[in-house]
Amino acid sequence: TKKSISRARYRLGPRPLIELFRALARPLATARGLPQAFHRGLRLVALDATLADLPDSPANARVFGRRKTPRGRAAFPQAKLIGLLEIGTHAFFDLLVRPHQRHELIPGLRLVRRSVRRGMLVLWDRGFYSFTMLQAVLEQGAHSLGRAKQSIILEPLRRLPDGSYLAQVYPTPYARRRRRAGLRVRVIEYRV
Repeated sequence: TKKSISRARYRLGPRPLIELFRALARPLATARGLPQAFHRGLRLVALDATLADLPDSPANARVFGRRKTPRGRAAFPQAKLIGLLEIGTHAFFDLLVRPHQRHELIPGLRLVRRSVRRGMLVLWDRGFYSFTMLQAVLEQGAHSLGRAKQSIILEPLRRLPDGSYLAQVYPTPYARRRRRAGLRVRVIEYRV
């Protein structure tokens, strides 16, 4: 019965399902079968975070918490899902689940170091931008394209014919003043 399956699932616990995900989850697209999952030979992947409503139970509320809203607390506990997914197939190939109030940058770094590979183009939103994130993607032999926070200082070093320009980003203001340990980036400015 349905009830028996649910009870067996609770007895089993999460560890076997986590191991199953790790064994099977991977990018699925091939350049021949789904060419839109690639750009100039690079596999397109996204680093993203989203919130998921969870069953309303005391255990979930204790572990994941409830968001504050203008009317009080949210109706359901929520988990933050931070994942790497292949853009063409929308398939997650790595994922971390955290309490909703946690920031996504540190788990995002963990995912990049664990699952990003040479030949990938990693896209992210500005919540994932950091010098350390850029460095981690490069260390994996991959490329990145992401929004930067408005507070990042991007002084043009050289203008390119298409209007973009090259700049250096630094790990700290001290390194910027000394012009040390910078990473060269291409900056594309746009307005929505």
